[in-house]
Amino acid sequence: MNNRGKKLSNLELLKNRLIYLTTILNNAEDQESSTNLRSNINECWKTVYEYLGKNKHNPLDDDTFLKNHWIMYFEYSREKSNAYADFLLNEHFIAKRVVNNKITAKDIQTHVTSIQSSIKIWFFLNNPDHLTVGDSSHKFWLRKLNRLHFGAFAPMAMSALLKCNDNKEITRLFKSMERYVFVIFRVSQRRSNTGDSHFYRLILSKCNYKICY
Repeated sequence: MNNRGKKLSNLELLKNRLIYLTTILNNAEDQESSTNLRSNINECWKTVYEYLGKNKHNPLDDDTFLKNHWIMYFEYSREKSNAYADFLLNEHFIAKRVVNNKITAKDIQTHVTSIQSSIKIWFFLNNPDHLTVGDSSHKFWLRKLNRLHFGAFAPMAMSALLKCNDNKEITRLFKSMERYVFVIFRVSQRRSNTGDSHFYRLILSKCNYKICY
């Protein structure tokens, strides 16, 4: 249970897991950096919860963010229900992989840094009027996407704002997303997961996104 008297979210479980893994690092250099790493994890989650609750009129869900970050950071799979939590907690960030030196302090730090950067972008995606990054035209298209709902495009939009420095390309991408959502879901009434696997795989291509229908 967390301090809100609720069952721990997968995001909270991941924090606890990462802190635990820092205590069993094998490499001597990793062991020396473990204290700083634990401090970084705590600071990261402090930032995460600050931004999840930053807009009291639109609080953001812990695990929705974690799932979308997982889709952006790792290769997407939907072979099983709740795949993101199973992967993070039962396959990837596990003691066995640390003991076998398949997970290092650097791996943990890289993931933590990504989460800390991503939560700020996630907040802006869901609250475009607060947007302080990118081009002014991004607010216009993000407002439209919020009204229509992002569908499968939320992790791609987050990735674009994090990784792409071409504001015109990002605007073009947001326009394509809005058109796809409107035509496929609002006009054609297709299933809500239409094309999601394809778009999730495109995320790892950084700025080379192509949306076709």
